[in-house]
Amino acid sequence: MEPTKGIHGMGGIGKTTIARVCYERIHDKFEAHCFISNIREKFETSSLPYLQSELLSRMFSIENSDIGDVHEGIAMINQAVFRKKILLVLDDVNCSDQIMGLIPNKDSFRNGSRIIITTRNAVSYDRLDEWENEIFLDVACFFMGKRKEIVEEILHNCGFPCQNKG
Repeated sequence: MEPTKGIHGMGGIGKTTIARVCYERIHDKFEAHCFISNIREKFETSSLPYLQSELLSRMFSIENSDIGDVHEGIAMINQAVFRKKILLVLDDVNCSDQIMGLIPNKDSFRNGSRIIITTRNAVSYDRLDEWENEIFLDVACFFMGKRKEIVEEILHNCGFPCQNKG
């Protein structure tokens, strides 16, 4: 498939660069938007409440949010994003706590919201052999834009286990 060759040929372009380009191209179509880079580093040197405060400040101009703990930050984020069409890019995420603290309730986001996450140790993609890489990309391209439930049903019917149990 042609897109597979194009992706393999991209070499020096990285995940952050791709996420940044996507963000720059579409951010004006959203009520609020934010690109937070180096999540892993900021999480290690600061804290999750610091990242929550950064998100609220950048996306909603909520200054001095002085978040006391993670649970307070979760409540503030849920309230701020409630029923808004949001674009959020989280760059270099390395643990689920970071995702849960910054995207606590995906149902709070309005339909049409987009969340892009880059990570070094997730897309096991790099550990696949060439044939598996091509299958993964073919499947990803085929299902692009389809509803999650439809994709899960098709994959389940083909004998692939699906993560969502309910």
